Amino acid sequence: MKKEYEVSVFFQNLENLWSKLHVKEYREGYSESQIDVDIPHRLEALRRARGWALEDLAERSKVPLERLEAIESFETRPSVEDLLALAAAFDVGL
Repeated sequence: MKKEYEVSVFFQNLENLWSKLHVKEYREGYSESQIDVDIPHRLEALRRARGWALEDLAERSKVPLERLEAIESFETRPSVEDLLALAAAFDVGL
C-alpha cells in the first residue's frame, strides 16, 4: 500500500511540475535552479563515485582547480565550455 501511495504522489508531483513549466517565469526559474544547485551536486557525486579528488578532475578535464572548487561550493556557475570539458572527462552526455 505504501509503495502505491509513493507512486501516486510521484505522479501527482510530476503532473504539478509539468503544468508549472508551461509558465515562462517558472520555467526560467526552474532552469536557473538546476544550474545553480543541481549541477554542483551532480559534479561532486560523479567525481566521488569515481574516487577522484578535485585535483584529479582538474587534470582530466583541464578545468582549473580553483574554478572546480568555486563550482562545487556554489560560488560560480560553470560555463558551457566547463560543462563540455567535464562531460568529456566523465564520459557522460550533457
